[in-house]
Amino acid sequence: MFLFLRNKLFFRIIIETLHDMRIKRFFTAFLLIGGLIWVSSCKDSNENNDEVIFFTDAQISAFNLEKNDSVMEDLNKVTFLIDQNNGQIFNPDSLPYKTEFEKLLANITFQATATAKIYTSKDTTDYSATDSIDFREPVKVIVTAQDQKTTKEYIIKVNVHQQSPDSMIWKKIASNIYNETILADKSIKNGDVIKSFVKTNSVITLYTSSLSSPSLWTKTAQTQLPANTELNTITLFNNKYWAATTAGSMLNSADGINWATVSNAKATNILGVVTTDKPNLLVLNNENGKVNVLYTSNGTDFASVSGGKDLSASTFPATGYTTVSYTQGSTNYLSIIGGTTTSNAAIAKVYQCSWNSVIDNFQLSNNLMASGLPALSESTAIYYNNAVYLFGGKNGDTYSSSIYTSSNGGINWLKSTEDVLVPKDFGARASVSVIENANRLWLIGGNNQTTVFSDIWTAKINKLK
Repeated sequence: MFLFLRNKLFFRIIIETLHDMRIKRFFTAFLLIGGLIWVSSCKDSNENNDEVIFFTDAQISAFNLEKNDSVMEDLNKVTFLIDQNNGQIFNPDSLPYKTEFEKLLANITFQATATAKIYTSKDTTDYSATDSIDFREPVKVIVTAQDQKTTKEYIIKVNVHQQSPDSMIWKKIASNIYNETILADKSIKNGDVIKSFVKTNSVITLYTSSLSSPSLWTKTAQTQLPANTELNTITLFNNKYWAATTAGSMLNSADGINWATVSNAKATNILGVVTTDKPNLLVLNNENGKVNVLYTSNGTDFASVSGGKDLSASTFPATGYTTVSYTQGSTNYLSIIGGTTTSNAAIAKVYQCSWNSVIDNFQLSNNLMASGLPALSESTAIYYNNAVYLFGGKNGDTYSSSIYTSSNGGINWLKSTEDVLVPKDFGARASVSVIENANRLWLIGGNNQTTVFSDIWTAKINKLK
């Protein structure tokens, strides 16, 4: 308006200088009409410039947690996804187990100017980047756009692993898989097939299942194994099944059903398989109060293990020991753990057998104390998760439900606590068959004071893929 008045005064001076009244009247009329039009134009322009446009966008465009090393290193780098269609904000990769996230600062970026309210089960607050939020449960956020009318609701969930990566996860697959009362069983793996040798009275029957359908079992056939077969000795070696009897004879089979006696072989127990440049079967011969550890690569020719000849049967475990084959560094080992002596006393000792390339023979380290392991017999050991795991067993009439682990083949042991425990329904038992496949354990059967089990379970360390 000031500009208009200044221009009007200017035009008036011009008009007053004109001598011709008709020209003066013409210009006066012209200028008045033009001025009115200009003022109207200025008024409309000012009114448009003064109009305020309010945003109606209430979307959240980014979300992350503020850096807090006391909670977790690089917490601010955890990726959160925003599902705009369903109004969900979450981290697809869960935070570590037991992460404390009761009070965390959150950075919320809005698509346009907006405000937000935070709703928890305990409180409702206005969002501020300087106020902590309790994310122990999902948090509701309602965003209000600049127009104070448009709103959008989100649920923010901070995912945290509910189980320790080192915990052992158990699952019962099936009960009564043999569908008959049994006295004992021994299960081994051959490829994807589980073969269980089941004793009922004087008969040993073969049952089969697959690791892909472990709840389905088939009664295949009655085997030719004699009643005095030691079921726990059944081993797969060179694509054949091998077993020993209490009479000291050794048998083998191509199918697990039809068995033949191995000539010139006397084995009161089969210890297991150790690979050097080729697989070797280690066996135990116990005669006249002396114990000899032997090995063979073809099942026919046997040689004595260095240090494993003429051991005293009164100190070497006579029965109930468990064996495990494993590799440490570039050396393959077999450990003989626990068991009972000829006087039926449980012992906490370990014998380690490995190939010695200097003497070109297997060598046995004798009578080592198993530190941290109680005296147990009829336990089951398996190499898993870069350690030896030992399940169950008994001492006299007391059965164990504990799991022990050893990272050095059985010399030093730790009793598992909290994260690695057997379920209550699995309980204390001995003589369990344990199979490893694809980082998962399969536990079958076993017995306690009153029951011979015929169930199957799986167990897996959570962090293993």
